[in-house]
Amino acid sequence: MKYKLSILLSFVSIVIQAQENVVAAGGNAVGGSGSVAYSIGQIGYHQLDSSDKNIIEGLQQPFEIMVLGFEDFVPAAIAITAYPNPTAGQLQIEMASLREDLQFELYDINGRIIIKKSIINSLQTAVPMENLQPGIYLLAISDQKSTIKTFKILKK
Repeated sequence: MKYKLSILLSFVSIVIQAQENVVAAGGNAVGGSGSVAYSIGQIGYHQLDSSDKNIIEGLQQPFEIMVLGFEDFVPAAIAITAYPNPTAGQLQIEMASLREDLQFELYDINGRIIIKKSIINSLQTAVPMENLQPGIYLLAISDQKSTIKTFKILKK
């Protein structure tokens, strides 16, 4: 018992030190599932002093801020319209110029794909909506890489 008590007292007498930082900024981020403390800048350093000089050596973690401008985004080079909206029957997709790699997808309000077809060598494509229930639908026009344009369609 005496042996266990001496081990316990030796653990109690240990001084616990936290990390020390010189930082440019920092704070606490709080969310629904917890919080985290963060800092930006030096994470460790060693200071050397002499009579005429003061040197601080350290490890610096770089961070880079990049601002994206409009020249970084390539707009769609094709004008697309969908009419009539609202519609009771067929919806027409009309393009100003011809592209071969396009397709359209018609989604219901729950995100389920109702119709998916390729747009093949045509400036005008019909989307049959006569047999669909009245409501709101989303029409997405996309190429092989990404969605070019999305329309909200109201079916009467």
